[in-house]
Amino acid sequence: MAWSTPKTWSNGTAETNVTFNTEIRDNLNAIVSPPYAYVKNLSSQHFSGSSLATYSPVYLTSVVEDTNGMISSRPSGNYTRLTAQTAGVYLLIGGLSIQNLTSDKQASIRFSVNSSLIPHTGKSVTCGSSTQTPSISASCEYQLAVGDYVELRVQCNMPQSYGSTIADFYTEASDGAYAFMQARWLGP
Repeated sequence: MAWSTPKTWSNGTAETNVTFNTEIRDNLNAIVSPPYAYVKNLSSQHFSGSSLATYSPVYLTSVVEDTNGMISSRPSGNYTRLTAQTAGVYLLIGGLSIQNLTSDKQASIRFSVNSSLIPHTGKSVTCGSSTQTPSISASCEYQLAVGDYVELRVQCNMPQSYGSTIADFYTEASDGAYAFMQARWLGP
């Protein structure tokens, strides 16, 4: 059930079970079982130097849960977006692990809404050696309207001269790390 703005009650108004179900039951159900989506990746995503010059969407392959129709398939069966079906404040959480990131290079993630980066949502990690597998995650609360879509985006500050594949943003490492994105409705 989606949240609806409750009406203002007045003395002497006769109400029906339909009104009470909409105004009270359905709104309590929205609070108890809020809209929620969780998607993760079950394979590597390779980036070349040129594709990391700006923040690029993280492709995710597996729907874990979607209680409100926020996840829709993109070309090639990948998911990059969570689209709000209920207006309100959402808790956004996302993260990934990085493989083959050369020494002293930095990777950053940020959220975007409708393709515009959300200010102050970025997190960065610097790799000490190419054998390390750093993980990075970010979270924020953000007001979304119906139809707004959220993406987790990644950027790496490496020169393009490092070869065709400079970083593998991956999900299923020996330590069980996954690239993932979640959105949970917190309220109107």
